[in-house]
Amino acid sequence: MLTRPDIPERQRPGGLATIAMAIVGMCLIVWPAGCGRAAGVLFDPANTVHRWPQPPDEPRIEYVGELRTSADLKPAQGPGKNLGEFLFGKEPPQEMLSPLGVCTDGNGRVFVADSNGKVIHVFGLESRKYERWAPPKDKPAFVQPVAAAWDPGVPGGRLLVCDSGAAAVVVFDGQGRCVASFGAGVLKRPCGIAIHPTDHRPVVVDAALHQVVVFTT
Repeated sequence: MLTRPDIPERQRPGGLATIAMAIVGMCLIVWPAGCGRAAGVLFDPANTVHRWPQPPDEPRIEYVGELRTSADLKPAQGPGKNLGEFLFGKEPPQEMLSPLGVCTDGNGRVFVADSNGKVIHVFGLESRKYERWAPPKDKPAFVQPVAAAWDPGVPGGRLLVCDSGAAAVVVFDGQGRCVASFGAGVLKRPCGIAIHPTDHRPVVVDAALHQVVVFTT
């Protein structure tokens, strides 16, 4: 191999880096500018044939589909993301471990409390966006989130999560920020939660106390 003696060794371009740069450059040249992917069909319309109760009674429950992972949202993809997957491979979808409680904000978001995953999965059915909500590092982590309820009674709404292991209710604002918690010293094993429809008081079911506890917060 011929080299230039006037260029120090440390200044010569590395062979692997040069090859990688060349591959990326070629991909950018040949990759079609419009090579994106439209959002997929979220739920198969054919699923709606599954209803309960059966005729001649009027149906009150209709099966539309299921959500298992973040990939089930089938979001649109631009050419940049497709190129990234081509070069570096696809990221694995986010999966649920032990989904227990579920609720919605009424505006296309579905919240799932995952007890073993120690997280709240957020599925945006309208935005096709997936998020994971959990307390930040400077606050106590989830121990066993088992139930959730959406409270539209405050500006922007809020999500209340029963943490059965921590014996508390954790509060997130509408953007996923952990803003408060309550119930410590009162609750023992909260396992269910609902929001009063008129005054928006949190109503918590406690399995260990054998009580329904109503808060004013």
